[in-house]
Amino acid sequence: MTANLKDLSLSPFAAQLIQIIESHCATTAMALLFPDQGGALHVELRRQDNEIVFFYGYKSEGIKDWFISRASNHQPSRLIIRTWTAEIDPATQLRIKELRGYDIRQDRLLKLNADEVARLWCDSVRLPALSVRLPEGRQPEAEGRESVDHVARVEAIRFC
Repeated sequence: MTANLKDLSLSPFAAQLIQIIESHCATTAMALLFPDQGGALHVELRRQDNEIVFFYGYKSEGIKDWFISRASNHQPSRLIIRTWTAEIDPATQLRIKELRGYDIRQDRLLKLNADEVARLWCDSVRLPALSVRLPEGRQPEAEGRESVDHVARVEAIRFC
């Protein structure tokens, strides 16, 4: 029988992971886990009654425990937390998405810089590298990917 996180005292790693994920979810968010070995996993997050509820599809029961267990047991891996801001991108008229990334190794969460998050997002999710707007206004290397104009019409992303 698998232990439920509610029945256990949380490890420092699990507590830190939950705190980081929940701190970035004002209303809705998405957490994407990219293990070095195995397939990616994503869960949706919704703030309901001052609590963050983890969803996988339409299911919510046990998903938070399952996600934390997967992050704990599939190291090394990387995590992206995608949130939506109230800010509207003038070029696309879409709400700007903010992406934050973390490297998970040996029960430690290390914050990725904006360039690392951009590379991880573009490599893992297959979005064109030029879709990003880095905080300093820099663009990552294009390496033959689609044009800025094409991507700007599709999504508004800010890497943090």
